[in-house]
Amino acid sequence: MMTPKNYQIVFSVLLLLMTVRYQASGQDLPLDKKIDIALNNVTIEQAIRKIEELTETTFSYSVNTFPREKKIDLVVKSKTAREVLIEILKNTRLQFVERNENIII
Repeated sequence: MMTPKNYQIVFSVLLLLMTVRYQASGQDLPLDKKIDIALNNVTIEQAIRKIEELTETTFSYSVNTFPREKKIDLVVKSKTAREVLIEILKNTRLQFVERNENIII
């Protein structure tokens, strides 16, 4: 038979587990990973491939969407992949959407 004390313990454990799961889920997103990256005269596609490599994730995109003439020079230390991606896509008409661990451009 469950006593009020036992209910309290069970509730506390469940609350702790939910809190740990919530905190972990926010840290697991690929674009939250801090990266160091040096890009010199590369295309947007090459820059995105480098971010894929550093974050161990895959982006979904059509190569035909990228402006071929745009070249990127960027050196970044200890920034999130999200911040780097925003910088790479700046001054283009491209945007990205995050759906859990999927990044769609």
